[in-house]
Amino acid sequence: MGCSSVRDAYGEEQDQPLEVEIDVPDGDPVGSIIWLHGLGQDASVMKGVFEASGLAGAGVRSVYVSAPYRMIGMVRPAPVRAWFMQKVTRLDEGDVATLNDAESMLREIVESESAAVGAGRVVIAGFSQGAAMATSLALHHPERLACLALYAPFIVREDLTDATRSNANAHLPIWIGHGRRDWTVPIKMGRAVRNILVGWGHPVTWRSYPGIHEPFPDAGPDLRRFLAENLLALGADA
Repeated sequence: MGCSSVRDAYGEEQDQPLEVEIDVPDGDPVGSIIWLHGLGQDASVMKGVFEASGLAGAGVRSVYVSAPYRMIGMVRPAPVRAWFMQKVTRLDEGDVATLNDAESMLREIVESESAAVGAGRVVIAGFSQGAAMATSLALHHPERLACLALYAPFIVREDLTDATRSNANAHLPIWIGHGRRDWTVPIKMGRAVRNILVGWGHPVTWRSYPGIHEPFPDAGPDLRRFLAENLLALGADA
């Protein structure tokens, strides 16, 4: 199955609108996956995750979003792409104001994809800081989504609590993967996220892998199975 690409920008009222590339499949789409990269990366790294997951030809719209540039601490001499400001030594204490700004812009994308395929067919997937962003975005969203896929996640404590979650996504299925040799976001942080989400009532699929801090390495088949159950099984609209 072929596809075409569409480039767009969201949050144009902001100083730095989000850069978006959408790969559109031939025919009616089964659903849409919004991919959020990690700190210092761009959307191109998530294209490899899509390919490794065996989703080519599955009829899925892939929405690749690149974060705005920000100065992140004194250890980085130049701006890098980041969803929100944070101290790299205290990942759970991200800046809520910049996180909320990014969430507002990303919500435009979720709403646009919901108009295209239906909110219940929209998946949000993220790696590292993108996983933190994806978690906040999905669990605050007022319409029920399909599912959430995270790799090497953490949660910004002041932004996302049980009290701030949307009732619509209170039982959203969530897949979490984490590398056992990840020293950037240690696996204990991923386990903590898993435990919080299970405690909130989410059905969580947990997988650990031997790798380091990379986006979804070796996770392709497992991620494909999760998406097959929670998105692909819905089929395209008649």
